[in-house]
Amino acid sequence: MKLNDITTLLIIAVADATIQQLADENKQLREHVAGYDRLRAAHGQLKGRASDLEIRIARADETARRYWTMIQNGDVEVRQLRAQVEELGRKNIALAAEAENADHWARVADQAHRRIDELEAAFQVARLSAESRDNVIRMVRAA
Repeated sequence: MKLNDITTLLIIAVADATIQQLADENKQLREHVAGYDRLRAAHGQLKGRASDLEIRIARADETARRYWTMIQNGDVEVRQLRAQVEELGRKNIALAAEAENADHWARVADQAHRRIDELEAAFQVARLSAESRDNVIRMVRAA
């Protein structure tokens, strides 16, 4: 074999090895590209999910703010209603005292009217003659 033939064979062997190495590297690059494409697709999906979650979080925040406002308004309303109940309780106590006072004065007035009636009757008896007066006194004692 000639030197040219050996050189050619060596060049072919080196070329084959280089081609094989390039093919292997190309295969690895294709696998990397496929992995990159999968990662990019997964990244896109995750971005979509993150966007959806951000929207849901914003809605939840808004809902929480609305509920917090409702709770605060409810607390204010409860305080106002408690104040009204306390005021009505004070008025009720005052009205009960007034009613009790009115009952007391009604009893006093009834007693005064009975006493006036008794005094008027006694005055009428006093105007009678002595004999008639004695008859009335006997009838009252008998009754």
